Amino acid sequence: SLYGADSDSGSIRRLNFLDKSISTPFGGDPVFKDNMFQFGDTVGKGRTMRFQYPSGLGAEMPGRLLCTDTYNNRVKLLFTSKRELRGEYFVGSGEEGYKDGRGNQATFNRPTGIAVANGLNCAWVVDTGNNLIRMIDLETKDVSTLALKGFPNL
Repeated sequence: SLYGADSDSGSIRRLNFLDKSISTPFGGDPVFKDNMFQFGDTVGKGRTMRFQYPSGLGAEMPGRLLCTDTYNNRVKLLFTSKRELRGEYFVGSGEEGYKDGRGNQATFNRPTGIAVANGLNCAWVVDTGNNLIRMIDLETKDVSTLALKGFPNL
C-alpha cells in the first residue's frame, strides 16, 4: 500500500496495489467524499480524525506514519494497521510560532514536508512559515532547529 495526503479534502488516502482500490482511512467527510470543507484538529479513530491541510507523510516504522498537519501547526502520528486505524498528536502545540521543545511544548508555523531517517531515529520537518528545517528525535519527541553553517543568509 501507498499512503498520500489529500490536502484539500483534509484526508489521508490509501492506495492498495493488490486490489487496485483507493480508500480514505483517516479524515475527510464520511458522507460526502468530495467535501473539501471537512477540517479541524482532532485525533482518535481513523475517519473521525480531522486535519487542516495535511501535506507531508513519512514512515516512522511499519504501520506508523508521521503526518504534517499544516494549518494546525502539528505533526500527528497515524497507526495504519487494519485493526488499529487511529491517530494521536506527536509534536507541536497547535499554536503558530517558533519554539523548540519536547512534544506539545514545541511550536511550528505551517509545517509541510517531512523526511524520516529511522536509522538515525529522527525526522526533519520543513517549517514553511518560519523558513526553517526542524528536527524531531523520534524517541524523546524533542524538537530542535537544524543549524546550517556556511550557507549565506542562514
